[in-house]
Amino acid sequence: MMDHLKPKDPSMACYFLLNIMIILSSSLFPVCASEDILRAGESINTNQTLTSAGGNFALGFFSPGNSTNRYIGIWYKTISKQTVIWVANRENPLAQNSTAVFRLGDDGNLVIFDGRGQVVWSTNATILNLAINSTVAQLSDNGNLVLRLGDDTLLWQSFDNPTDRFLPGMKVRLNRKTGQRSPLYSWVDNEDPRRGMFSVGIDPEGHPQIFIWKQNQTYWRSTVYD
Repeated sequence: MMDHLKPKDPSMACYFLLNIMIILSSSLFPVCASEDILRAGESINTNQTLTSAGGNFALGFFSPGNSTNRYIGIWYKTISKQTVIWVANRENPLAQNSTAVFRLGDDGNLVIFDGRGQVVWSTNATILNLAINSTVAQLSDNGNLVLRLGDDTLLWQSFDNPTDRFLPGMKVRLNRKTGQRSPLYSWVDNEDPRRGMFSVGIDPEGHPQIFIWKQNQTYWRSTVYD
């Protein structure tokens, strides 16, 4: 068993872990009959949202705090203080007064277009030409945004591309063959969702162990799980 690394600032490590580990109690959420699916030809502008079938989550444009930037994100629908769980264009913000749209692009992917029609963000899934007109996007009641074909074939999901929150049903992944990981990254601060200094994920060496990194340095690690 590997020795623990003691964090220099335990309170910061604990705060980060608590921030990403959210326990949901589904019985607290009321049922809401709102549109949860985005189809070809449909779009979301800066004043519209998708709402999951049970009313737990909403997806739309938002500006965190006093920020003048705008993002596409997912947040809790039933919490009065907007609590964002996922951000699409965290590294490519839009200006607050810009005209933007979120829709299925010509290649079948989910895309954010700015006011000039330029692509700001895309799911970049590989989709066969024969299927590009049959994709749909759905906001699930567990907070997962899913891009799929009409026959329910999964193409992309936000749970595989997390921001800073770990929700029930998510998995922190590590591809041992390619080394590809899906770590969670903290925000820079409460008004800036760009990747911050801290990240959390699986041991890149493949051991069943959770690591927190501060930039590229190991900040904390768990015990090795059996």
